[in-house]
Order: sequence, then structure tokens, then C-alpha cells
Amino acid sequence: MLVENGIYTEPTEAHAQEPRLGDLVEFWNECRGGRSMPSRADLDVIDLKPWLGNLILLEVRHDPLDYFYRVFGSLISQNTSRDLTGKWLSECIDAGAAPASSRDSYNKVLSHRAPLYQVQSQEVTPGRLWQVVRVLLPLSNENDQINHIIVGNYPLMTTIVEKELTF
Repeated sequence: MLVENGIYTEPTEAHAQEPRLGDLVEFWNECRGGRSMPSRADLDVIDLKPWLGNLILLEVRHDPLDYFYRVFGSLISQNTSRDLTGKWLSECIDAGAAPASSRDSYNKVLSHRAPLYQVQSQEVTPGRLWQVVRVLLPLSNENDQINHIIVGNYPLMTTIVEKELTF
């Protein structure tokens, strides 16, 4: 498996982990046509129905750089015991509701201007670890500036982490 710091270097590796991600990337590719990425206007929410519960839609604010959770999928909310819809990433990190590594991932999408494939682990509640495979897909405006990111997020496993008790 080609994984570098939790980031898949080959899309097929992420697809092998979760075929629905492959379908999402195929849809993204169809929407972009010959462009480097599609725009938000190219996507109809009805077309995203197969993935909606497992999608995050981020709006990108460039100055100062931050990310706004427009949509935080219902299945993601269930698995993480939180709903970040309508919140800024910076506030979520400060409150401990989102890992700082999320910012790093979103920033990579901005700098590389291409899909990003990852396996991410996060302790969502004390003693509960959630591992997901995900793809982050950039969307641009008419000036080719990335203004949204779609994140397809599928669980690989949820485990209970045993912690040593000290008295």
C-alpha cells in the first residue's frame, strides 16, 4: 500500500479501502470535464445523494485562511458524536472538537490543487478511536480559486481504547 504520512499517493489505494470513494471521485471527474476541478455550481445536491451522510462540505475563506463547515454529514455526526455544521474550523480546533491535522489536510488540498486521499484516526470521545478513509476534493470559483472542499469520509473501524487506570 502506498501511504505516506497517512496520505495515499495513489487514488486506487483509497478506492480499494472504500469503493464509494472511487464513485465520488469518478463523479467529481465527470463534473470537472477538461478543467483542473469543478466549481460548486457544477454540483447538484441531488447528484450527491449516494454520499450525503458521509460528506463534509467546507467553504474556504482565504483572508485570513479558515474553513467553514457548510455541511457535516449525519453519519459522520453519529460516529463522532458531534455536528460541526455552521462552525469555523479554527473554533472547533480551539474547543477540541476537531483535530489540528484537519487544517493541515485542507491546506494541502489548497496548495496541491488536487484530490487528497487519507486514512485518519481520531479519538472522538474518551477511549473511543475512529479510523476513516477519506478523499478531499477541491472546488473552484470562476477565477479558478479553490472556494470549497468536499470530503468523502467512510469509517474503517471504531475501537475502544483501553487506558491504564492509576490510583
